Amino acid sequence: MLFFASFQHDFELLGLLAWVALVPWLFVALRADRTTAIVTSYGTTFLYHLLGLSWIGLVTGPGWIATTFLEGFYSVAIVLAVRWMRRITALPVSVLLPPLWVMGEHHRGAHLWFIKFPWLLIGQTQHARTNLIQICDLTSIYGLSFLVVLVNAFVIDVLLLLAERNAAEKDLDDKDKRYLLKLAIYPVALLLLANLYGLIRTGQVERATIEGPKLLAVQCDVPQELKEDLTRDPARELASQNFAVTEAALQAIKDDKERPDAILWSETVWMYPFNYEYPSWDLFRKAWIDRRQPGWGAWVVEMNQRLFGTATRHNTDLIFGAYDRGPMEDWLDDDDKKSHHLANRVWQIGPLPDPKTGKCVREHYDKINLVPASEGIPGKTGDWFHDFIKSFVPQGFQTLEPGDEPHVMTLGRPRPDGEHWKINCDICFEISFPELIREGTLKGADVHFCPSNDGWFHTSDDISSAEIPLALDHAVFRAIENRRGFVRIVNRGITCFIGPTGEVLQEVSGMRRTPAGPVPSKLYVTGSIMANVPTTHLTTVYVQIGDTFAWLCWVASIGLIALSFQRRRTAAPSPS
Repeated sequence: MLFFASFQHDFELLGLLAWVALVPWLFVALRADRTTAIVTSYGTTFLYHLLGLSWIGLVTGPGWIATTFLEGFYSVAIVLAVRWMRRITALPVSVLLPPLWVMGEHHRGAHLWFIKFPWLLIGQTQHARTNLIQICDLTSIYGLSFLVVLVNAFVIDVLLLLAERNAAEKDLDDKDKRYLLKLAIYPVALLLLANLYGLIRTGQVERATIEGPKLLAVQCDVPQELKEDLTRDPARELASQNFAVTEAALQAIKDDKERPDAILWSETVWMYPFNYEYPSWDLFRKAWIDRRQPGWGAWVVEMNQRLFGTATRHNTDLIFGAYDRGPMEDWLDDDDKKSHHLANRVWQIGPLPDPKTGKCVREHYDKINLVPASEGIPGKTGDWFHDFIKSFVPQGFQTLEPGDEPHVMTLGRPRPDGEHWKINCDICFEISFPELIREGTLKGADVHFCPSNDGWFHTSDDISSAEIPLALDHAVFRAIENRRGFVRIVNRGITCFIGPTGEVLQEVSGMRRTPAGPVPSKLYVTGSIMANVPTTHLTTVYVQIGDTFAWLCWVASIGLIALSFQRRRTAAPSPS
């Protein structure tokens, strides 16, 4: 419960609980017998994830339970390893636990086959510690996790020594006190250095910050149940809200220099078939219009014209999310039962046709890291494992095709120096993956943006789940790791601009209707924000070397395990 509470946003001081949250569990697990250690470790971790991942249950109850079930095994493996190594080497928990913990977080977050789920990492509890979290541009989130676990481990070392002396009915002697004092130098020194680094680094980043591209971020408020209600017209509702908010934000602009470099809409907001051959209509009509009712086809044509007209009228790029249904040529055979390519895509369209291609569509990006057991399922239909995982997926979910690599989009409006801003897109769940965002920075991104349909994670009573603030925390850490401005565009909220020090600079807000009357809110409102997003052109250590810190923890863990094996062999009695 302490661990879960430390993630809370409403009371940011609760984040301090994380520094001792592991102590009760580990104190019991390291002193009890093996069976008790296993049961305690698994039960504690299962309960923690059951609470912390309850928002998954709003989408899929079985998926929530299955994910929680799997997460529990990490703590069992870590505790058993620490117990074994401590017994053989007599090394303190402060030495053994932190690298093992980081190895476990890195494994489940980035390298566990198809289930990559970097949520509820213990370092993420420190989102409100402004100075401390700046070390993420060196070590990513894993350095923070290392520090938090180190402090927990030191407290455990103190308690274990006290318990040992108490069992022997002895007090701590001078040797014990000197030992604990030396052991304390390790976490105290690292914490002081981390905070000092954060203080110095914040000043450096602020001095290097420049005005980035001027962006208009649009937030609509469409419940997920409306998007799935085919008795109504969710496509029209989504499009209408985005058109209305965009026009309201731009109607007062007269000087072309004041226009944004791009208009940004959220994930999967365009539910109509999309004519990516525009201004040509030939292939689109054959694939979508001729094989449908004339009234429906006329409406789709009108909406596509309005979409492209928005970019043309305001002389700027429009970037928006939609499901890509694959090449239109594949839809000419009128076979609705045919299995078609489907991708979660973000399109970029410009105000005029490109001279090289003759099309208004500039570029696109397909989501790479698909949500496990919903968007992405390994194998093919008929494979036992595929069908087993599919059984956890709610009806109506479609398996998507992943993208190949990050794709940085070049904005059409030139800067005063003649160059063009570059923006990197990461869709929804992908904000959780440091390495993926890092690749976009290496490809030259000036700013990152993350469109997301978080309408999934609100209850029917319009109560937001823990996913909403936790996802925002991920964006804050990614901004620090890359020292780039971030834009988060979310259906239902929270849509915001984040600076390269991780500070949330602007958020969409409005008046939300409640039974008690309108109240100010960042959730459940339509609105927009428009500004030059601050960014830098710094290249951080993390961008240069990636997850090296996490891999060093792997090396340290493997080395400690090897040392334990070597000492066990040395200590084994020789045959007589």
